[in-house]
Amino acid sequence: MSDINGALGLTQNPLDVDPTLFNEKMSNRVKNRESLIEWCQKTLRKDVDFGKPMGKKNSLFKPGAEKILIALGLKPTFPDFSKYVEAGSGGVEIENIVLKCVIETPEGYALGEGIGGRQVSKERGDLNKALKMAKKSAMIDATLSICGFSEQYTQDLEDMEIIDNDGSAVPRSQPKYISSSGKKLPNKSGIIERIEAYAKSDKLGEDRYNSYMKEKIGTKKLASLNIEQLKEIGIGLKEEYEGL
Repeated sequence: MSDINGALGLTQNPLDVDPTLFNEKMSNRVKNRESLIEWCQKTLRKDVDFGKPMGKKNSLFKPGAEKILIALGLKPTFPDFSKYVEAGSGGVEIENIVLKCVIETPEGYALGEGIGGRQVSKERGDLNKALKMAKKSAMIDATLSICGFSEQYTQDLEDMEIIDNDGSAVPRSQPKYISSSGKKLPNKSGIIERIEAYAKSDKLGEDRYNSYMKEKIGTKKLASLNIEQLKEIGIGLKEEYEGL
């Protein structure tokens, strides 16, 4: 049996493994995960590799995901990426992009995957930029998945492009908060809470937040906006935040 990166490396049900081997491997994985969490706490930099642009939990950013993968000796691959490039080059009109990121060892062993989506219209028709954003989203999702970091990090509102469980992008104009396959989508109160968190961030600050909000919505209250308008506000604030 193979043993890749401390994983069980089994072709059978793990619960059918010899108890001694199972306990040994599980103990190693728990210890290694604790070491990885400690490494992240010491190495990753706030507002560069992670931060709280929207919400209470830290969001993992692209540089942080890249550092984690490099430290583990893993590489992200995007098996569907070339299809979109070829389609775009051939003049095919693309409205939604849904990319899969597969995290592999140097030997090509797949450890896990993630999905990222982007609407091209969101980038004013710029297919290249939409592809990059979808790649970023998919890589962060895959990194969180293989590391089991749901307790430590989340994805921010922009990276959490609405993706249905069947892998399709849900149109941002679609007025529902639960997808057809049962996946919960961002609700209005949750987005407002994330938006208001920007005013308390050290990097953006209340003055910049108030100035931005006055320019975008004037004297309107966030509660008076619909969920699509709130998402636009949130994404704009994130761009302001990361541009500082």
